[in-house]
Amino acid sequence: MSVPKIPVRMEMLFNNQVDAIVVPDPLLTFAEFKGAEIVARDTARNLSQSVVIFNKKTLDEKRGAVEAFYRAYAKAVDDLNNNPADYKQLMIANVNIPEQIAKDYQIQRYPKPQLPAEEDVNNILKWMTQKGLLKTDLKYQDLVEKI
Repeated sequence: MSVPKIPVRMEMLFNNQVDAIVVPDPLLTFAEFKGAEIVARDTARNLSQSVVIFNKKTLDEKRGAVEAFYRAYAKAVDDLNNNPADYKQLMIANVNIPEQIAKDYQIQRYPKPQLPAEEDVNNILKWMTQKGLLKTDLKYQDLVEKI
C-alpha cells in the first residue's frame, strides 16, 4: 500500500492499520518515542538523504550559480554538524520536530553534498526498466555530472 503523506502513515501505524512504515527523522525518533520499534535504518549508505537535481540547461547556463549553491550547502552542513546546539531552535521551528521530543532530540549528522554511487543509480535504473517505467535506455553518465 502506498501512502504518500507521511503524517497519514504515522497515524495509520499508531492506529494499527499498517504493520510498518518508512519515515525520515525526526519522525523516526518520534515514532520510537511513541513506542514503535525501528526494524531497519538506511543511513549507513546515505540512501535516504535529499536529492538535488538540475537540468542540463541550468548546468550549462548557470554553472557558477550551481557551484555557489553547493558551496553554501557544504558550509551549512559543516556549520550544523560542528555546532548542532547553535541550530537546534531553528531546526525545531522549521523541520517539524514534534514538541514531545524537541527537548531531547539529537540533531542528526548531515552528509556533505556528494554524487550518488554508480551502483546505486544502476540498481534504480534496473528496477525502473523491469517495471517498464523508462522510455529510453539511461546510463549513470546520462544522469550524473560532477560539478
